[in-house]
Amino acid sequence: MTTDAKQRIMALRQRIESANHEYYENDAPSLTDSAYDSLVSELHEIEAMHPELATINPPLFASVNSPTQTVGGKRAARFAPYSHPTPMRSLANAFSHEEAHHFFSRMMEWSDARVTYAAELKLDGVALNAVYVGGTLKAAATRGDGETGEDVLSNAKTITNLPHFLDDAPAHLQVRGEVVMTYDDFATLNMHQSKTDSKIFANPRNAAAGSLRQLDSGITAARPLRFYAHGVVAENSPLFPTAHSAALDWLKVRGFSVAEPRLRTKDVDGLLNYHEKVQALRAKLPFSVDGVVYKVDDFSLQKKIGYVSRAPRFAVAHKFSAELALTHVQAIEIQVGRSGVLTPVARLAPVTVGGVVVANATLHNMDIVREKNVRVGDTVEVRRAGDVIPEIVCVKKSGGTAAWQPPLVCPSCEQAVHTNGKFLRCVNVACPERRRGQLIHFVSRNALDIEGVGGVLLEKLFAAGLVQMPSDLFALEKKDLLTLELIAEQSATNILAAIERGKQTTLPRLLIALGIPAVGEAAAVRLADFFGSLQALRRAPLEAFAFVTDIGTETAAGIRDFFTESANIEEIKQLQAVGVVWPERNSPGSEQKRTLMAFLTTMRSLKTVMPENTLHLIDNNLPLHGLGKNGTKKLVQTFADLPALATADEAALTIALDGNAALAQRVRMFFTVPHYRQLLDFLNDLGFVWGHKETPKLRLSGKTFVLTGTLSQPRSVVKQRIEKLGGVVTGSVSARTTYLLAGDNAGSKRAAAEKFQVTILTETDFEQLLWTTDEEPPTLL
Repeated sequence: MTTDAKQRIMALRQRIESANHEYYENDAPSLTDSAYDSLVSELHEIEAMHPELATINPPLFASVNSPTQTVGGKRAARFAPYSHPTPMRSLANAFSHEEAHHFFSRMMEWSDARVTYAAELKLDGVALNAVYVGGTLKAAATRGDGETGEDVLSNAKTITNLPHFLDDAPAHLQVRGEVVMTYDDFATLNMHQSKTDSKIFANPRNAAAGSLRQLDSGITAARPLRFYAHGVVAENSPLFPTAHSAALDWLKVRGFSVAEPRLRTKDVDGLLNYHEKVQALRAKLPFSVDGVVYKVDDFSLQKKIGYVSRAPRFAVAHKFSAELALTHVQAIEIQVGRSGVLTPVARLAPVTVGGVVVANATLHNMDIVREKNVRVGDTVEVRRAGDVIPEIVCVKKSGGTAAWQPPLVCPSCEQAVHTNGKFLRCVNVACPERRRGQLIHFVSRNALDIEGVGGVLLEKLFAAGLVQMPSDLFALEKKDLLTLELIAEQSATNILAAIERGKQTTLPRLLIALGIPAVGEAAAVRLADFFGSLQALRRAPLEAFAFVTDIGTETAAGIRDFFTESANIEEIKQLQAVGVVWPERNSPGSEQKRTLMAFLTTMRSLKTVMPENTLHLIDNNLPLHGLGKNGTKKLVQTFADLPALATADEAALTIALDGNAALAQRVRMFFTVPHYRQLLDFLNDLGFVWGHKETPKLRLSGKTFVLTGTLSQPRSVVKQRIEKLGGVVTGSVSARTTYLLAGDNAGSKRAAAEKFQVTILTETDFEQLLWTTDEEPPTLL
């Protein structure tokens, strides 16, 4: 595998995970559907060439598994977890008739007769699992990561077309569907939001997600949400329909809404015609649709065909091409981000694209403006892939105006801007727009998550001069808030209580809130885990970041630069002064690679900037250049740990390196250069021990688990416990499964485990398996 392939996979996974987080957890996606699908498709292709990277590989990637192997996003911390009785998988995509034909060809291999398909609309909403026990709605949860979602039962019960009771239903029934908001209802809601100075939603999907995930069910009840069923899971019910299309008919009779038009046919051409007709009809539909779904209709054949890790094999989503519209560029303006990056934005003559009125399109950076040659007055083609941020595809007709020129000064503070590659940046830390952006970011969900303090309130506080920096929030008094429009006594009390709660945070959240460049949620967790404290992170040598998973040289340099700015250090001191606290530790974290092999491998490939008086010691700025794999292996075999290697004399090193005196001299020099002695001292101060033995094999290494039935603890917690001890949790039982952990009401997975002679564990058995003498006594799940 080439280095380029590895780097591209890493970049794709990081961007896709970030997009998943924006879409599923923040309800604020920054990628169009087509852009996201393109990234996933590219990742699939590269992983197909390098299949070893599609599975577990924690040292390289942000998540344990590739996004192509997982579903959706994480459960939000503000909602209770709900473990789905059976996983809520995603769907594979087809982007052309040719790809759809590939799907149909694969299905033919599973049946001697012609396959019957069910085709239906692919609604663009929020996935919901409604669980009925004895005909009564007992649970409702979002998809989450497919295994564990958010418990939103109280909110789901306010959706008027979601039945609470069913007649003649199976004992255990899961009804899967989409919670959506129609275009008309969306427009009415945003009109109301603007009149009350509340959040304006970008599109119906975001509005539906934000409404379903309210902590106050009264707010959800006031929002016009609708539920459309598109699937069922029913166990051990001989009276239930045996095909998907019949099951949807069964749901309609019992009061569920099912999106129309649908189709049931064996004719492949008929399915493709259905796709074309729905795409033509799309603009007239009352809700957002981004494709159609083809499913094998017969449940028994579905079961035979089975699943891959994140999606069923028996179904595919045939996506629509991006919708296009023509409009005019009225102006090109500049937005200033919280990091100081200046982004050009085209102001457009309003045009409807995909059922949403578009008036703005980001141009991303200066290079994009030049490449597309977008000018004021141009007629341009704009596209949206069902939702989110519009983009200019191309210029269709020139408006005849002069080429747009980037600004020389920041439009907010009028300070000179600096060029950084294709980006322009305002470096004035006191820039008003930068500060506004920093304030909004500081209180956001992934940062300090201060409930009830959003952009509208912060704008008022900023304009009134009450809050300029994040630390100012914690000095607010009730009298300050009561001077603002629409802030009453109770609202002021609630806001101050939320701000007070925000003082108790964690180091990862603080790192995110500070707005350090390129430090998102995953990077913040790794940095906190490795360094343990803010003080250690501040004084870390640049080379120390090379030992933190997925922290590259640019990110490391950005972190270092952040902590060299006096304004940032002063703000941290102010946050501490007003009582913001976060737990810290002084011992190594789980991020640390503690083997001597890992240390030497990292240092021999790490480029560094040396002081001028020592450059002659280091060829090509590589600390251990020339050591190579064989030399590394020999040193590891000879010396017990890093201290022993660091204090070895030249003679001992020469013997270890099979008489290579020149290389031995170089290794010895490395450990005498003050620059690297400081790095070693820093790592030693953190408590790291770099021994030559690998981490002992974990208790559950090589063991594969499947979870089924109702467990006494959330599945996400059980999964974490298994993975902490080296085990792997999968979604389906196979001959490779080691254990099936079966809770109450275990269904078909138990039968599959018996078929493959997989060991079936009760919860008590499971605890006994996990318990060792150096752990706490077992507690039942």
